[in-house]
Amino acid sequence: MNMARYMPKKHYYLLETFEPTLAFGLLAALLGVAAAWHFGSLKPFSAMLAVIGIILAQIAVNLIDDYVDYTSGLDKETKKTKFSGGSALFGKGKAEPRIVLAIGLFAFIVAAGVGIWLVAGNLALLPIFAVGAVAVLLYARYLTKIPFLSEPLMALSFGLIAIGSFIASGGSLGMAWLFALPALASGIQVGEAGTANSVPDRKADGKHGRRNVVVMLKSNRKAALFYIGLYTAALFCVVSGVMLKAIPYYALAVFLTVPAMAAAACGISKYNGNTERYEKVMALATMAEFTFMLILVLAFL
Repeated sequence: MNMARYMPKKHYYLLETFEPTLAFGLLAALLGVAAAWHFGSLKPFSAMLAVIGIILAQIAVNLIDDYVDYTSGLDKETKKTKFSGGSALFGKGKAEPRIVLAIGLFAFIVAAGVGIWLVAGNLALLPIFAVGAVAVLLYARYLTKIPFLSEPLMALSFGLIAIGSFIASGGSLGMAWLFALPALASGIQVGEAGTANSVPDRKADGKHGRRNVVVMLKSNRKAALFYIGLYTAALFCVVSGVMLKAIPYYALAVFLTVPAMAAAACGISKYNGNTERYEKVMALATMAEFTFMLILVLAFL
């Protein structure tokens, strides 16, 4: 008997670890690096470490979240899509949850080591590091159960990622306050993604104690309005940043994403349980959110 065919393959763990959503963390980190370069104070080695640490931290929170969702039974009640429903590998026996958790914790330890090194060089990073560490370890099991916190926390966390990357890369604290505008606009894109991707899982999430915005609002129409509200806030941040000369005017190109975001909001409002059709809505929203963040990065180059 060929036992190898019954053993989990290594490439499944790579698929589980390197999810496409890591692009959110990468773009947020690169935004900070690009802004530091734009304002003439880039420290290449620290910038590289910041990007690596941020990606590892996101890997950690993703894997811990997948482990918690699967072991709690939540994933058994969701329909799997490319953007929602938890890990598609656990239920098929292609990945062992305990190994995934171990990889996640290892990623966290390495990310924490990088963070401590950067904090030692600039104590201004300490509050951002502390918030990030707490979010990684407590998000899936505890923070998701606090009403209305999940999506705003995503937006804030990824906004702080951009600010932390900016400071670590050599950006001045004086400019960090103004850079908070594009950083928050970037982070809000992740909050939007969390909103759109939570819609198919509302019933299962609510049953298992999750209290994200989608669960608490109880209707697709209200979720769509919240999505529009987040997007409007992101546009406001960009326009304000351009007016204050904290963001190059090229960043106004983010308005090119308005049609896609409007279509995504419409899709959220009209969701009727057809996950195959709604997967196209999530794909459209994700591409628009990635594009928004990429435009911000390119504007600083």
